[in-house]
Amino acid sequence: MSEADQHESGHESGHESERVLFSQRSPFQDIVLAQEPSGHINLTLDDVWQFRSQDEHVFHEVLADTPIMMAASPASVLILGGGDGLALRNVLRYPAVRQVTLCELDPCVLTMTRTVPELVALSENSLADPRAQVIAADALAFVETADVRYDVVICDFPAVTSPELSRLFAPAFFRQLAAITHAHSVVSIQVSLDPAGFWPICAAVEASFAWLHPMLANLDAAADVDGGDDDNWADFVIASQTPQVLRTKPAAELRFLSHARVPRLRIKNRAGDRFETDEYGQMPDYR
Repeated sequence: MSEADQHESGHESGHESERVLFSQRSPFQDIVLAQEPSGHINLTLDDVWQFRSQDEHVFHEVLADTPIMMAASPASVLILGGGDGLALRNVLRYPAVRQVTLCELDPCVLTMTRTVPELVALSENSLADPRAQVIAADALAFVETADVRYDVVICDFPAVTSPELSRLFAPAFFRQLAAITHAHSVVSIQVSLDPAGFWPICAAVEASFAWLHPMLANLDAAADVDGGDDDNWADFVIASQTPQVLRTKPAAELRFLSHARVPRLRIKNRAGDRFETDEYGQMPDYR
């Protein structure tokens, strides 16, 4: 593949108004990073949307900042997935974090994050931070052989779209996460499925972690919440062996999450076609 194929080109992406910043077929997936006329950038993997810079802060604040604010001592952090550097960016905003290991399956994603100026800027060049150890490896294999216990583990995997990805949301994997954490560790898992897919994953997590704090976020945080577009919503599971409370102040850079909002985003029901939270009521409706 030529340099023009791998990095910015004059050709337009599948959306006629977008400019391709990075496009590569890796051994694992088809990676496309594109820039919209507005200047916002977006990433797709195998044509599945991963983030848009306009609203990714909502997703990553819930996923990454919540466990850091809850952990009694978030000195040692493991991020599984997250090769775009955005969860890592958020974690590194907290001085209590001393060391972060980021384990990303695809080296091509890491190359993109390190070399595309727009993504370097958005990620605040987090992969180059001296507190970060970046490893290109399979998360399953890494967790199986890890010989340390982490204070925080953040699972930033794509939503389940294949049998291979389903292994990262299975009871066996959550048992392995429990083995590399301790009683007061906090684990954060992005799920982003409708209730029918979300509740079984909650049950699988709960088999290994006694305390759950499931959360829902409307990524279009500036818009009126009408429950219209299910794609604008993301759901998460925060888990621990012991009950957790918020201990650390939010980083100054946060735009969406606050101490007051964390409990309001908690999903209160564990069945049905809707999620129920204090923040949004019973929305969205997946029936």
